[in-house]
Amino acid sequence: MKILAYTSPARGHLFPVVPILDELRRRDHDVVCRTLAEHLDDVRALGIKSAAISRRWPGSPSTTGRPTSPLEAQQRGMRAFARPRPLDVADFNEAIETERPDVLLVDIMSFGALAVAEASALPGQLASLPGVAARPRDTSLRPGPRPPAGPEGEARDAAMAERLAQTAQEVMAAVNGGRHVVGLPMLTEPTRSSCDHHCCCT
Repeated sequence: MKILAYTSPARGHLFPVVPILDELRRRDHDVVCRTLAEHLDDVRALGIKSAAISRRWPGSPSTTGRPTSPLEAQQRGMRAFARPRPLDVADFNEAIETERPDVLLVDIMSFGALAVAEASALPGQLASLPGVAARPRDTSLRPGPRPPAGPEGEARDAAMAERLAQTAQEVMAAVNGGRHVVGLPMLTEPTRSSCDHHCCCT
């Protein structure tokens, strides 16, 4: 079986998925990875075929000073991924046409590629790293320690939800930008679920 993996242009989103790709290769699957050009040799050293994604990371938004808290650092990171940039729709379409994969593995932050994967008839999976919860009650995905139950925990959830609301809107705009290009319906909130062919935002 041929598996095509596509990562966002960030090292932190490549290396966590490498062990998965290596294990798939060990199980005699034909694995191809599209990722950062500067790390192609690292991936190829494991015997995994790889090629560079066509676009370059546009750089982080300008900021002054270091983040003052883990929450602020999380917000900056999310905004960097959500910044307007050339969508990876054409790049991933070209990769699918060239590689003719049986299965897709797509980074959760590659918004254009996610839309292409959903619009295709190919089975696939979403590669997701732990991040900010889509809903306050998703305690396993919130930054920082699990808050205590009761009023104190609910107050923390409410404060975090308010602070992250703007960032979440920016991310949703990026997600829907990719979906618009391939003709998929727009989404109203970021959640994860399975459908007949793949895992995706829905």
